[in-house]
Amino acid sequence: MASHAPQYDSIYSDSDYRLKYHDAGGDKLLITFTPRYGRDADDRTGFGAGVFEKYGWSMLCVVAKWDHWWQPSGIEEIVRISNNIITVRNYRQIVTYGMSMGGFGAGLLADRLGAKRAVMVAPQFSIDPHTPPYERRWIKEAAKIEFMNNDMDAALKGAAHRIIISDPWHPLDRVHTDLFKGYQTCQFVSVPFGGHSPADVLKEAKMLRKTIIELLDSSFDPKQFRLLLRKNRSLSPSYLAMMSDKIWRRHPSAAIFLLDKAIEMVPTRPTFMCRKVGLQVRMKDWPAALETSKVGLKLFPNQHSLWKSYSEALTAVGEHDEAISAAISAQEARPLGSGLIASR
Repeated sequence: MASHAPQYDSIYSDSDYRLKYHDAGGDKLLITFTPRYGRDADDRTGFGAGVFEKYGWSMLCVVAKWDHWWQPSGIEEIVRISNNIITVRNYRQIVTYGMSMGGFGAGLLADRLGAKRAVMVAPQFSIDPHTPPYERRWIKEAAKIEFMNNDMDAALKGAAHRIIISDPWHPLDRVHTDLFKGYQTCQFVSVPFGGHSPADVLKEAKMLRKTIIELLDSSFDPKQFRLLLRKNRSLSPSYLAMMSDKIWRRHPSAAIFLLDKAIEMVPTRPTFMCRKVGLQVRMKDWPAALETSKVGLKLFPNQHSLWKSYSEALTAVGEHDEAISAAISAQEARPLGSGLIASR
């Protein structure tokens, strides 16, 4: 959904946050929260900048300079500044929006920002590993965070209507979605086989912008959404890849066919080649895994997962010296990775 952004003013900055503002006129304000980036950076752009202004939305973009899930105390100043702008500009239609970490922020802070709705794509209920659902995916990030503003239960007792877009069959996200289901203010939009990135499926199916705009202005029709998704889902290589992951045990040939289709659709994207060889390793189809690895590494020589799978396949067929060499290449491609080291 990236596009050329109009002029934004940076109206607040500290070591943890930046707040950017664009006034499009009118009474509609969209407050967005950046997703997790997996790295620290001061140059992160505002989420949704360059997309929604043309639909009449003024924008407040809350930017995290590192992946902190909105816990540092500077969020209080951001809430204060934002509410002052809302009062001065007399915004009447206020919506919060974000994906993953950003979805958590959109849901957590909706009522404090006077929002009537929060659009939350694959959000977490909490990433604190000591509280439900005892999330472990972002354990390294959580270890750096002092959880001071993490009470989603209290936030969901507010009046804002939360709309949660998620994959109902993705086990790691479903435990969060199940917790949200305990609150009457939450509505759910299902994107099956979307994984933790249902927005990717919607974008590839040419539905993301339409869906989000309709959710923002309350014109969303769940039945029409489901019909269009069913019609367009085959346009999404991400959807095909996730479906492959679900069916491979019972239909291995069909699973490989779906991944081949995804690779054909986006040949410059290494993700699907990595998924294919990874699946062949799980199937213990070592000749196929070796062949796919060789093809993939010619195209994407710096892909850690391809080298890792290649090393596993070489080990399985007894090519130990080559397996060790491939494992070393895997380490070099991602020094901080899991690091398979083949052994004799």
